[in-house]
Amino acid sequence: MFPVRLKSLPICGVEDVRAYQVHLVQHKVASASLNQIVSALRFVYGVTLGRKDLRVRIPYARVPKTLPVVLSVAEVTRLIEALAARCPSWKPKVRLVTAMFASADINAADMRLDG
Repeated sequence: MFPVRLKSLPICGVEDVRAYQVHLVQHKVASASLNQIVSALRFVYGVTLGRKDLRVRIPYARVPKTLPVVLSVAEVTRLIEALAARCPSWKPKVRLVTAMFASADINAADMRLDG
C-alpha cells in the first residue's frame, strides 16, 4: 500500500513513513486501521530492525470523538406509541422499557419500530 515504490524497509526514513501515513489518510483509511498499520511499522522498526529512534517518531492517528445521537421529541413519542400499541395491557411496563432504552443509549437507528 505504499504510494510509490520505496526503498526496502531498513533504509526507509521518517519522511518515507510519514508520506505513507499521509497517503493512507488521503485514501480515507479509518483511524483504527491506520493505528494497526502504525503498530506494525513500530514493531518492524523497533523490534525487528532495532531502530528505536524511528519507532518513537511514528505517531498514532487520533480517533475522532463523535457525539451521541439524541432522539428528538417526535422519535420518543413514536417509540412510546409503538410500544403501547403492541402491548395495550403493558402501559406501566412501556414506561420501564422506554427508561431502559434511554439509559442504555439506544437510538432510533438501533431499533426497528415498523415490524
